Amino acid sequence: MGPLLEEERLVLRSLPSSAVPGYTTVPSTVRKWSTVRVGRKTYSVPSRLIGHRVEARIHPDTVESSIATSACSRCHGCTASATTTSTIAT
Repeated sequence: MGPLLEEERLVLRSLPSSAVPGYTTVPSTVRKWSTVRVGRKTYSVPSRLIGHRVEARIHPDTVESSIATSACSRCHGCTASATTTSTIAT
């Protein structure tokens, strides 16, 4: 192995003992327009959820909202700008 690799190995830290989570959890309330704000983006959800508290899980390419323990909505490929509304399909 090259000397640069050996030099870098001396300063490397060990990996974390637990796995890095695959998503971030954000609590949100469904507004009267049947939308939720997640970060700086707005997503539409089924109107039956208006007023309910939901948990949004932000994955790298998906935003998933759920009530209690059942997943109710999922949006794939959310690469829209901060002002664009993306629909979370049921």
